[in-house]
This record gives sequence, C-alpha cells and structure tokens, in this order.
Amino acid sequence: MRNNLIVWPILLIAGFLAGFIPQHSKGNRLEEKVSASTVQIEACQFSEQLSQLRDAATLCTWRRHKRITELREMMPTVSLTRPSALRIAPKTKPCAICSVEFYQCAIRS
Repeated sequence: MRNNLIVWPILLIAGFLAGFIPQHSKGNRLEEKVSASTVQIEACQFSEQLSQLRDAATLCTWRRHKRITELREMMPTVSLTRPSALRIAPKTKPCAICSVEFYQCAIRS
C-alpha cells in the first residue's frame, strides 16, 4: 500500500512531463518561426515606405522641373527692361514632401 502511494505521484509527474516537454519545445519552434516572419514583414513594410517616399520625391522633382521649364519658355515674352514688370506669385500649394513652392510669372499691366 505504501508503495502505491509513492508510485502513483511519480507516475503522474512523469506523465505530465512526458506531455509537457514536447509541447513546450514545439511552442518554442513555432514562436521562432513567427518572430522570423514578423521581422521579414517589417522589412517589407519599411521597403514599401521607402519606395513610396522615393516616388513622392521623384514626382515633386518632376513637377518642379516642369514648372521651371514652363517659366523659361515664358521668359522671352516678358520685357526685362522694367524689372517691376515681372512679378512672381505662388501658383500652387507647397509640395508636402519636399516643401517646394511652384511659382508662376505674372506681368503687371
């Protein structure tokens, strides 16, 4: 009878450990896989953000270049004998990314 009192708790603890240890190691492996996937997802999100920023900066530069080209085409029509004849006025709102304002030429009459 005394042997049964000692054997049953030992068998119960051994059964618990036999089921717990494999599950614990499996959980650790799955956690490592999830953390590796999370790092990869964060890297992809960062790359996407950089791509969007690069696209916005390129668009801003392209708009600025286009506006400068338009101004250069307009310059021969402006009389440069009177500097007060040329007035630079804001055309559009500043670009949100690069804080560049685009200007248009206006001739005072």
